[in-house]
Amino acid sequence: MVTNPEQRQQVAGTLNWVLPSLGMRWEDTQILWVPKRELAHYEGQTIADIARERRQEPTETYLDLVGELGSQTRIMNWNYSGRDAEEGSLRKVLQHGACCFETDTILTGNGVDNPASYGTFPRLLGRYVRELKLLTLPEAVRRMTGFNAERMSLHDRGRVERGLAADLVVFDPDTVNDDWQPGAPNRPPTGIDTVVLNGRVVVEGGHFDRASRAGAVLRS
Repeated sequence: MVTNPEQRQQVAGTLNWVLPSLGMRWEDTQILWVPKRELAHYEGQTIADIARERRQEPTETYLDLVGELGSQTRIMNWNYSGRDAEEGSLRKVLQHGACCFETDTILTGNGVDNPASYGTFPRLLGRYVRELKLLTLPEAVRRMTGFNAERMSLHDRGRVERGLAADLVVFDPDTVNDDWQPGAPNRPPTGIDTVVLNGRVVVEGGHFDRASRAGAVLRS
């Protein structure tokens, strides 16, 4: 919590300037998980929701919550994560030629899980390529594979070529999509038949082999 009045004013001023410039709003910022379980009732609420309850300016509410909830609290900004009308900034970023596609989420089973854990790449192929036509299918695949490998200096990944790691996905471009639903973020995507990781089949017929253990930590 920022308690020094002068510092607090400076931080609030910075947030009120930076967030709009990034296309972000407190209405889009949702609390996913709170480590202090006595405050778990905040999970699922947005900063704007809590500010209205407190009859307080949202930025001031955010600064208070930083101290109240703890630094390990997980939040998500829907404008950059993709929720229908709240994704204007996301669409612009996806269309930028320097944008690689990735995800940094995992399913924790705590609080409100991030739907990107299962749905990032299927949603890109289904919603943003097939439905909205923000970019072509070949370009989307490149931004998920070869472009990322080049950016991270992973020389044995990202391309289908003799001698490289056999990482392959067989999907139907007409049906691939995420199947996320509120309260069920771990639903598997549709339209993905087979996944080969390091030369081993880990998904076949849409079924994931949890015992495969074919992955490896990659270091550039």
